[in-house]
Amino acid sequence: MLSSLRGLESIDNDTLRVDHSLGSNPKATLKDVRYLLLNPHDPSGKDQLGLEKFPDEVLKHLNYDSETLKDYLHSGRDAGINELRNAILRTLPGGLSISVELNRGICNANRDTGPAAIPNIWTPEARAVVEPTLLKMHATLLNDTDKIMAGVQKGIRILCLHSMDPWTFKEGARPALSPETFNAYVAAQGLGAEYKEPRLEDFIAGRKDGPMLADAEFYRVMKQEFDAHKIPWADNAPYDTEPGYPDWTYMNTFPGRVSAIDLNKTRLCQGGYSTFDPRNHVVDPVKVAFMAELHRFALRNTWPSQSTSKA
Repeated sequence: MLSSLRGLESIDNDTLRVDHSLGSNPKATLKDVRYLLLNPHDPSGKDQLGLEKFPDEVLKHLNYDSETLKDYLHSGRDAGINELRNAILRTLPGGLSISVELNRGICNANRDTGPAAIPNIWTPEARAVVEPTLLKMHATLLNDTDKIMAGVQKGIRILCLHSMDPWTFKEGARPALSPETFNAYVAAQGLGAEYKEPRLEDFIAGRKDGPMLADAEFYRVMKQEFDAHKIPWADNAPYDTEPGYPDWTYMNTFPGRVSAIDLNKTRLCQGGYSTFDPRNHVVDPVKVAFMAELHRFALRNTWPSQSTSKA
């Protein structure tokens, strides 16, 4: 679903949802956008699983138990990001959001190349059938996103919104994803704390130990706010970014103007480290409102500057 903003007329893609906070001005264009919010992994469809946009020729090859498949798809969502995006947009005039309405467990929009975007859940026979369709869908959504990005002003500020499970599995605790290990991979989400290690909030700024490519001023204020509220954080851990990921592309296209903070899902959902279950999460509106206010405060009280310092 696309908004009526001028500059989007050439895009006809129902796998992208575009909303804005530019008011009802019929003359508003992409050049009027001051803040761009990107949500690659939390679809907003009726079932919120991001299945409805895939054709039957793809879905019929998902030959897994329905409940296990549902758990897999729920776990892959960036839980709470849809709600965080909406909350930021409501309080931030001049904003535009782009959300991908596909589940990452089938087609991952946070990859720059098609083959890397298709998770290893298909048998060779099934992959041969579904891959051409998925590659076309992936290429179309990236091309349309690029068209929107090409239309905004270079002085724009970009927020790549992500959330992650609050833990990393210890080595050997969960098998690598494949058609043969699918059930065990999904079931591992229910393992106890002895199989996991906690994650901190992740300020993705570039490559590990590389130069700061992100919005350094925004990060400085967000880190101050996190410290004030006793929220522990890390730089580029557990994730950094590198060629092959859209965050990397955006940080190099708009140097010093992109942020990509990967939040623990417990910062946006009910439950804590020991009780959170990504297969059955419930978004907490109070937590979302709090985190949205931190983002709004940091954006309104900083101005981006290019930096080549260490993250």
